[in-house]
Amino acid sequence: MLSDEEHQLVENTLAQKLSSCVLVKLSDVYPVVFSPNEIDYLALRLAHVISKEQGERQSLEKAQALTVHLIKGVEQLMCVDFQQDPTLEANLMSHLSSTYFRINHGFSISNPLTKEILGTYTHLFLVIQMVLESFFSEEDFYIPQEEIAYLTVHFQAAFERTQKPKQKRFEAILVSQYSQSMATFLEARLNRELPDLTIKKTIEYLDGMSADFGSADFIVSTVPLDNATLPVVVISPMITESDVAQLLKYMLEHQPIKTKKQFDLARFTNPFLVFPQLDFANVSDLLHF
Repeated sequence: MLSDEEHQLVENTLAQKLSSCVLVKLSDVYPVVFSPNEIDYLALRLAHVISKEQGERQSLEKAQALTVHLIKGVEQLMCVDFQQDPTLEANLMSHLSSTYFRINHGFSISNPLTKEILGTYTHLFLVIQMVLESFFSEEDFYIPQEEIAYLTVHFQAAFERTQKPKQKRFEAILVSQYSQSMATFLEARLNRELPDLTIKKTIEYLDGMSADFGSADFIVSTVPLDNATLPVVVISPMITESDVAQLLKYMLEHQPIKTKKQFDLARFTNPFLVFPQLDFANVSDLLHF
């Protein structure tokens, strides 16, 4: 039996109307008569679902408003234009909608890179913090430094994109101890989260395997690798926000390896016409050679 308070919670609500409609339909199909108590019991469950959806929709709306405010605020204070960067807006929307959900439900997020990001991008970190404080100046809402650190990485990546006409394209080798289907999932997730990263190939990790994985800019691995011939960034198989931030930070602070093409004159003429490393005392000796 429901209490009087529970009955009052759903009295004349949308959830109660929906519950009545559903149970009336069921009564038409089955020879069952549902009591007011049963109607309100279902209504309570529906009210929870409706409330959750409304909360998610409100979080999305707030995230959208904060995204616009953040981009404009950072643009003004940093004198940079992010309007032509849809990647930044999409990344901020995705992160901030999760931020609202975490904070509203009392969840905290861990960011082991917070101190390092604050130390490396101090000015940008403080600018974002200032813009956030202005947005929530009339609300009792606080975004912790761990969240700000993630936002800082997204903005720094966007700033790099505005500075370089050609984006830096990185190639990485993905090493995983899981099945090929899991590796495919990891690759798809990395491609979505990091458009400037291309997974050159995937390798299944085996004990005692060679540490030489071939040529690439670095290795993304779900397991620590000893004596690898390339830099290694270790990530979780679930690819957390901390993993994305770690990869972004690595890519911001390094340059892709570019294969240098050396010009060899001997490739374009007969070998007997090429005389390398000859020593001439003057121009006359060269002309009479």
